[in-house]
Amino acid sequence: MAAPVSDTGEFESWLNDRLDSLEVDREVYGAYILGILQEEESDEEKNDALEGILSAFLDEGAMGDVCKQIIDQWAEYSSKSAGRRNPDDGNESILLFTYSSSWGSSWCFRYRYF
Repeated sequence: MAAPVSDTGEFESWLNDRLDSLEVDREVYGAYILGILQEEESDEEKNDALEGILSAFLDEGAMGDVCKQIIDQWAEYSSKSAGRRNPDDGNESILLFTYSSSWGSSWCFRYRYF
């Protein structure tokens, strides 16, 4: 399952073009669809949510294909985007704290900043 992607420009452009071709208001539904795709849910749950949105605009036969296209395109974009990110690129810092008590126990806290 892909993590939410912060820079979605390339995918948004594709999604906007696809919504325009379906004569769906991309300003309203594009952001909503993008929000669904960025959630940490299974593809089946995403598909169900997309069908709920697009059922007002598409017949049942076309809806399944369109939802699959959107999810497949998102998966492809997410995997490309993840490949471009490098955890050592300076955008992420890890701060590690260690605490030891007088009773002999210790804790380690790890914080990630992006």
